[in-house]
Amino acid sequence: MSTLVDYINKKNPNAPLYRNMIVTFSLRCVLAANAWEKFPALFQNCVAQLPDDLLLQLMRATFSTLQRNNRKDLIEQACKCVIFNASSKTTAVNFASRTWVEDGVAANKKLLPERLDALLNAKVSPIQVGNLFDRYFYEMVDNRDMFGAFAPLASIFCRAVPTSRLSTTSR
Repeated sequence: MSTLVDYINKKNPNAPLYRNMIVTFSLRCVLAANAWEKFPALFQNCVAQLPDDLLLQLMRATFSTLQRNNRKDLIEQACKCVIFNASSKTTAVNFASRTWVEDGVAANKKLLPERLDALLNAKVSPIQVGNLFDRYFYEMVDNRDMFGAFAPLASIFCRAVPTSRLSTTSR
């Protein structure tokens, strides 16, 4: 498969669709070969190059493959790469944010406030972060330490979400 990628690359295609196909196909070849050491650099290329919708499609397929191969470490790296380097690709960032929080909480519930704070600092939509907060709130509310860690985040949500949005959701 990589022979095909090499052949297309030698033709030096400048059309975006060809470049997108090459970067996507290269990543899929790495996944098929279980060449995990090559994954981070190729995934970064995909994040930089692909438009939001194609990146989201690739992430969904890629994350499934990584999960089947027990490579949660690479999923975490990929999520952080998207969250912190692709802020304009909102659907991919939202998917990466949700995955990063879910996987973190599954491993250690105490990571939730830290990850939500990191998402806010990365300028992920406060509404998206608020939805993640809401998802885990009732699981965490009985834990005093966790609840204390949420208080500063809650005030950030209240300042970040427009007042008109808050009044329409409370009806």
